[in-house]
Amino acid sequence: MENGWIVVSAKLEDILNNEDLFIGSSVCRVWWQIVHQEAYKRWKKYACKIGDIYKEIQAIREQEQNEEIEWQEASYAVEELNNCMDVFTGNQVYIMNKMLKYEMIVDL
Repeated sequence: MENGWIVVSAKLEDILNNEDLFIGSSVCRVWWQIVHQEAYKRWKKYACKIGDIYKEIQAIREQEQNEEIEWQEASYAVEELNNCMDVFTGNQVYIMNKMLKYEMIVDL
């Protein structure tokens, strides 16, 4: 059964976007668990990407302070990275809201 879960989870990532992911969560407990795993995996992936972008922004700011790049170039690069971070943050918030709605986030 474990191999079947891996195959289903891999296919979910390939064929379902964030909006469609939660459709199957109310079918049965097994689907709820599969959707929960996939949603958490996506949420974590977005969190890691946001962290990586933050580190890139910090590196650009440091280069700017050391006068390795011009402020205009740094400003443009940071703006582009902030736009990417906004997209990932929006996706992450969407997933968190859906997980909360379907009781996939529980306080311990």
